[in-house]
Amino acid sequence: DNVIFAQIGAETGVDSWLQYNKRFYVTQNIPFDLPVNVSTVNNANTPLDTNLLADDAFGQGQDLITPFQMSLIDDVAANGGQLMQPRLVSKIVDPNKTPIVQNQPQTLGDRQVSTTVAQQALQSMYSVTQCGSGLVAGVNLNQSPWGIIAKTGTAQLGGNQPAHSWLLTAAPYSVQNPNQMPALTILAMKENGGEGGGANAPMVKNMYNDIFSQGLVKAQQPPAASINYCCQSGMLQVGCPNVVANVPANLQ
Repeated sequence: DNVIFAQIGAETGVDSWLQYNKRFYVTQNIPFDLPVNVSTVNNANTPLDTNLLADDAFGQGQDLITPFQMSLIDDVAANGGQLMQPRLVSKIVDPNKTPIVQNQPQTLGDRQVSTTVAQQALQSMYSVTQCGSGLVAGVNLNQSPWGIIAKTGTAQLGGNQPAHSWLLTAAPYSVQNPNQMPALTILAMKENGGEGGGANAPMVKNMYNDIFSQGLVKAQQPPAASINYCCQSGMLQVGCPNVVANVPANLQ
């Protein structure tokens, strides 16, 4: 998939690439209760050209992105394309449970992407867990009853250093009801952890199970997709007798 991301990045062009990153608050100070580092995708001393842009587009090159920044990008997809201002706490209450301070949800910037694009991103993340690397032994995100969707990531450091492992997730997600937003997102990054799925998935699965099972975040288990989903959607093209490019209406 790195080749595909590199091609898309190169075709997007440097100016559009930088503008999109700015819309997601990359290269900007993020308004938050605590100070956070600014993420960057280009070095002022080395202007982006097409080759560097191709590297940047699949997460290498000059990208220096914080886990906090990536969690916000995860939230954009889960929230229908709109970034919300991050808050450390939702409210503060006195001993009688009366709210003293209560933060209301606020959007951050103009809509980053359309609802359609956000839904396509979620469906692609669903395909990772149902048809791709989420099926690998030791990962098995598809076995969670909470409809976890994910994108794995491996940040290579060069030399003999183990890569940083990333796992960007949301749940619950139902391919039968893609308009229903996930109730929760979790971003996991393990320094020098190796492959993203194997390093982070067991922990993340347990987190979702504990949070939802204990009612800390209200959510319902989504219905399972058809066993033919991966082949019928075109997300899996190995071992499928008849690959169909579009998802049938009864699976959408």
